[in-house]
Amino acid sequence: MLGWAGNLSKFNKTDGGKIMQRRKKLGLGLVAVAVLSGCAGAELVHLAYQATVETFTIQYRTALDAKYASWDNGFNAVQAMTFKRHGLREESACVFDGVLIPWARTWEQKTVSGGVESVLPPEPSKVAGYAAVVYSKKCPGQSEQKILHAGPQEDVLMAQGKAGVLNNRPARTMDLFSSNQDLRPEWVPQVVERAIGLASSNRAAKSFIVSAQDQLVGLLPEQASAITAAAAVN
Repeated sequence: MLGWAGNLSKFNKTDGGKIMQRRKKLGLGLVAVAVLSGCAGAELVHLAYQATVETFTIQYRTALDAKYASWDNGFNAVQAMTFKRHGLREESACVFDGVLIPWARTWEQKTVSGGVESVLPPEPSKVAGYAAVVYSKKCPGQSEQKILHAGPQEDVLMAQGKAGVLNNRPARTMDLFSSNQDLRPEWVPQVVERAIGLASSNRAAKSFIVSAQDQLVGLLPEQASAITAAAAVN
């Protein structure tokens, strides 16, 4: 039923790398589950998942018109995504606009397995996961509200050059303007820069940059000129 994704036995769950180190969760991050196996992989997945739950407290779920959405996997992919809030009745009628943007682990990652610590080298040429960036809240009878929440999109399927996500899959995010700036995902500047670079050719990237321009400039003033220029591109 899921086509290219039908033979996958596991969903790919990813996390933001150094957030784990900053929370002192044994320095563990979830990095490309597909390359890990056995006890070491299971331990890495479990600890990364726990730290993700504790760090990213604003919970969304994908809200698709179909059972799943798929796109070409790679660094040129910025996928538009609609979300619903999870667990809040007062926002059950609200719709949230966002994007899924690929990120690469450009930093070393410490792992611990069986009491033995090792260091995984950076993998800048490999998609490690997809960031869910939610930038607009629309509720019936209310004006649109600009927000900027981000976190790892869970259960992204990656196989045979494709990426995809099923409907109603969780994305646990944080407010990027919250007081916990030391917990901001390591990949935030990277995914914004990627959206800037694709704004001229990718409709989802352009919509994100235009809609969230003021928030992005406030968040990343060092990228202000590039953000403004990307938003102005026809």
